[in-house]
Amino acid sequence: MDAALHLPFSGEDMFRLKYLLSMVRLFIYNSLLSPGLTVSSVTFGGAILFLLFGFIYLYQAFTLSAAVDMAIPISVGSQPGV
Repeated sequence: MDAALHLPFSGEDMFRLKYLLSMVRLFIYNSLLSPGLTVSSVTFGGAILFLLFGFIYLYQAFTLSAAVDMAIPISVGSQPGV
């Protein structure tokens, strides 16, 4: 049995499909995304994401530290010099 991969497209069809997909990506970027993108909006969005993930990390740290018993059991007689 032939183990080669059989695609329903020829090489020229694949080239046309890739070209069509790249044109669709360019259309989406140029018409929908790029008019609203400025350096300040990207910077502001990055700052918001940084703060959001910082608060999530802080919340996880507090909830995990509250769930774990961090007490160190030390008896008075076990320390040298006491």
